[in-house]
Amino acid sequence: MMTVKSSECAVLPLVLKRKWYDMIASREKREEYRERKPYWEKRILRWLYDPRPCHIVAFSCGYNKPGMWFIASTSWTTYIGAERPDLGEPREEHFKIYLIERVQLVDDGRITP
Repeated sequence: MMTVKSSECAVLPLVLKRKWYDMIASREKREEYRERKPYWEKRILRWLYDPRPCHIVAFSCGYNKPGMWFIASTSWTTYIGAERPDLGEPREEHFKIYLIERVQLVDDGRITP
């Protein structure tokens, strides 16, 4: 598992249900989806265009502290039907966040915005 400094990363916190959290932890699910709504569009685009070199997704199960961090990338996708409904992919326009590698986030003492 790779270690990254928190000040070098743009972090997108995502809350998941236990089912999806466990599937991501076991690497059965390697993508996360968010519908294209103003709420998610604002947050994901702000995260995506952050100038820091590293983009991290912080997953928490319910509203607990984040327990998994992944280096991630995202894309804008439009589907008529979901390719992977078994993994929770919506039928509407959505963001698809690709989970590349699990990492350990280390606080290096700097204040991050």
